[in-house]
Amino acid sequence: MSVDELAGPVAGAVAHKNLGALVEALALVPVPERPVLVLAGHGTDSGPLAAPAHALGVGGDVRCVGAVPQPELEDLYAAASLLVTATRYE
Repeated sequence: MSVDELAGPVAGAVAHKNLGALVEALALVPVPERPVLVLAGHGTDSGPLAAPAHALGVGGDVRCVGAVPQPELEDLYAAASLLVTATRYE
């Protein structure tokens, strides 16, 4: 994977979506293969994921963008190389 590749879920920052696990998993991906993890959804831009990302050394590879309007969301899906999820339940 090149650094230009995007991965991401679209999920609110709620406990059962388990977004922190995605940040932890990103830290396990070797730098040359690491995509940019885009966290889109209500509450993802409020800060609770940025601190762990920086602590794990992947702060520069995580984008917490918050809620995204529908047209931009479609562009985000189109730009993503892969869609990831760590949701525990729905």
